This record gives sequence, C-alpha cells and structure tokens, in this order.
Amino acid sequence: MNLAADPSWWHVHGETVIVTIVGVVATIVVAVAVAYRQRQTKILDWHLVTDEPIMTEHAPTGLTVSYRGESLTEPRIAVVRIYNAGTREIVEEDFRQTLTIQLSAANVVQVEIPKHSDNFLPKGSIVIANEGKVHVQDVFFNRNAWVELRIMADGGQRGDLKVEAVFVGQTRAMQQGAPQPTFGQIARAFALVTVDAILPIPISRR
Repeated sequence: MNLAADPSWWHVHGETVIVTIVGVVATIVVAVAVAYRQRQTKILDWHLVTDEPIMTEHAPTGLTVSYRGESLTEPRIAVVRIYNAGTREIVEEDFRQTLTIQLSAANVVQVEIPKHSDNFLPKGSIVIANEGKVHVQDVFFNRNAWVELRIMADGGQRGDLKVEAVFVGQTRAMQQGAPQPTFGQIARAFALVTVDAILPIPISRR
C-alpha cells in the first residue's frame, strides 16, 4: 500500500510530516550558520572583469590614440574587481602593505572607480606609481564589499595583472577568481527549494 498516495493518511499525519521536515531543515540551516560564523576569516580576492585593447587589428592605418596630450601606442582598458571574500571586515588600519595592482611591462595612464558596492567605503586615494603599479590607499571593506577599478594602460600583455595586499589577521594571500555565492545567498536558495518541495504535497481536509 502506498501511504503517500492515501489522502486519509495525509489527513491524519500530513501536518506532523511537514513540521518534522521543516524542523530538520531549520536545524541543519542553524547548525551550518553557527559553524560558518565561528570560522571568522579575513580575505581579499580579485577578479579580472575585462582586459581589452582600445584599438584592434581592424583599426584604419594612421589612426592614433592620445590621452591628455600623451600619445598611446598600445592602449588598453582593464577592469579589476576586488572583493571581501571573508567573513570579517577589513579596515584601513589593517593594511600593512598597500593594496597594489601590478601591470607587467605597461604604463598606467589613468585609473578610476566606476562602481562599487554600497558597503564599500572609498575613504582613500588612488596613486599611480612607476613600473605599472597602482596603489589604492586607505580603503574600508565591509563584509561582502567590492570595488571595481577601471585602468587605462599603454603596452603590456592582456591579462598580465596581479593584485596584492598584506593586512592584519589575513587568512591567506589574495587569489584570482570570480566571487562565490555568499552564505546568505546559498541559504535563501536552499530555503526556496525546500519550500518548493513541501508546498505541492496534497493534504486532504475534511
């Protein structure tokens, strides 16, 4: 006999089954949340959004590009996203080595911040140094905060970037990679799937 297909069985036991399932799911979510919060990490990572030349092989002969009167021979635009991949905020006083973007064999012409998360605090300044280095000073990364930097450079190879920083309590060195879903996003998706699975259960009411 298939009890799950018996309306009378669901009429008697349906609510108990649903409460049990919800209770188990809630327990798992709480346990995972507690474990997650206990693992406090301080991590900054970065992601190369784009790195493309301004001029392509299809550009007409004789076309030149200049910026503020300076002629550029191999201009390119790179966009780098730097984000807090840990569970703790990183304040400006934490940095022992300035957040630095290094472009090999390229001259950095201009840098700007086109966008950032609402909880990123751009308190500091951007300094363009020699040898293709960009220093981002006095910044505050709240949890899940991110910032994008748009860099105009001249020369170098596509993708020849690296981003480095040293700060107090750093869990590991910075790594390149796309941002991963946050625990909150995973928990919300899990909850939606769970509710989706529970709601279609037919319960006969008499």
